[in-house]
Amino acid sequence: MTGRNSKVIVLVLLATLSSGCNIVAAHFYNARGLASYHKGDYEHALTDFNEAIRLYSSFAEAFTNRGLVFDATGDYNRAIADHDRAITLKPTLALAFSNRGHVFYRKGEYDNSIVDYDKALRLDPSLASAYSNRGLAYYQKGDFGQAITDCSEAINRDPKMAIAWNNRGLAYYKQGNSVQALSDFNESLRLDPKSATAHTNRGLVYYSEKDLDLAISDLDEAVRLAPQDFKAYQTRGKTYEAKGDFDRAIADFSRAINIAPTLIDTYFARGICYQKKGNKEAAAGDFQWILRNSPSAADHSEAHKLLLQIGLKSSS
Repeated sequence: MTGRNSKVIVLVLLATLSSGCNIVAAHFYNARGLASYHKGDYEHALTDFNEAIRLYSSFAEAFTNRGLVFDATGDYNRAIADHDRAITLKPTLALAFSNRGHVFYRKGEYDNSIVDYDKALRLDPSLASAYSNRGLAYYQKGDFGQAITDCSEAINRDPKMAIAWNNRGLAYYKQGNSVQALSDFNESLRLDPKSATAHTNRGLVYYSEKDLDLAISDLDEAVRLAPQDFKAYQTRGKTYEAKGDFDRAIADFSRAINIAPTLIDTYFARGICYQKKGNKEAAAGDFQWILRNSPSAADHSEAHKLLLQIGLKSSS
């Protein structure tokens, strides 16, 4: 072997060793990034996923994990781009399809979401989270029976998945089965007592069953756990209204509007509470806001009717 050939072999070995070290390091950063993501520390998670991808540019898992961060922070286009890249690099990666399905769900593209969950489950039928999330997409489409079927399959595969119990409870509630819905929310909260979503949903069931004190207890806990959960404030506001406590109802509706300023139903609810208190000016302000901002003819008709009830004409 010539001296020149020996040098070439050494250089190849060093390059291979360096590449192998980069891949090992990339897996370390990917794992640490996932740990940060699950803690809600998206800034550090993103930094680690970026480093993992820099070290190993064909790391499909790192791309789909970075997509999770973009999804969680509302950057849906970049999330989809990362999941697309992961799928291109590794077309058999079921989690990449499942993760992309979640982004489509967040964007309100429920059909695309279901298509991706279907693909994920064909690749990995044991993926319980994909069944649960697909069930939620069917729920949003109004197919509550299929939602229950999917969530039940998720529960069969992973009985400790609290969110699957919660999602199935929602579907049962929409079917009018409050008893089964309450049972599912109870189990969801047994598994995850700090789930603000499950507290909100169980509070909704109690409200609909006129167990108003139990509803408020759950909704108090929901807003304590998740102070930016506008749905909890909405539902607690309705519960206070049902108890005749219009001041607290108005306060909760106002909090919900501060968090999500385009909530048409909440403007209606707050306006009606103002009307019940005899505050015609404030009620008119909410109904006029609806006339200015809602594209719905039905909303306009209802707002006009409410304005007439308080002896005012709309300005539109």
